[in-house]
Amino acid sequence: MSDIEKAFEIIAKYTTSNRELIQFGIIIGLLAIAFISVLSSSQILVVGENESVSYINASEINTTGFANSAGNNVSCIREINGCYWNGSESTTPWILTIYFYNVTNFNYVETLDKYNSTLGVSTHEVIEEIWCVTINEFVAIRRFANEDDWFYGTKNIPSDSHFIMSNGTVIVRYNHMPSGNANHRFYLDVSRLIYVV
Repeated sequence: MSDIEKAFEIIAKYTTSNRELIQFGIIIGLLAIAFISVLSSSQILVVGENESVSYINASEINTTGFANSAGNNVSCIREINGCYWNGSESTTPWILTIYFYNVTNFNYVETLDKYNSTLGVSTHEVIEEIWCVTINEFVAIRRFANEDDWFYGTKNIPSDSHFIMSNGTVIVRYNHMPSGNANHRFYLDVSRLIYVV
């Protein structure tokens, strides 16, 4: 008897009808679908047993268009540690740019961020972008609007040569093109490059 069959046998002992058993099965199925959905949307990096991981920390932060901000020390966005950069919008578009210097290789962009409104819901879109040296412009790697909870994700960059400048610089930015709203805030806990070999 498999583990799944054993589990259902135990469940059947504590249910009084087939209807309860069916309801329980539906709930378990929905929970499994929700769990798979969270994993796929979170873009969690899975590293193989024989692979090594190198983290490439941000070297500099530059911002425009924020009314005020805190945590401008670049060390705040180098690791998941509760120290984060945060800014409230002014009435203009805003950009937060992260520079990585002396990069030779990378294949993932890692982020932990949150963008929301202190009043209601923010429908404004923020675009996470990376500078492409091949076409000399930023390309979108993620688009998002209101995030009441922190978002963690890793975005695979299959060919880093298109994104590393000749001097070893990589630029990632968050671009909010609409005019800002003073009630909207952006938080950034981590922005790193990852190299998995």
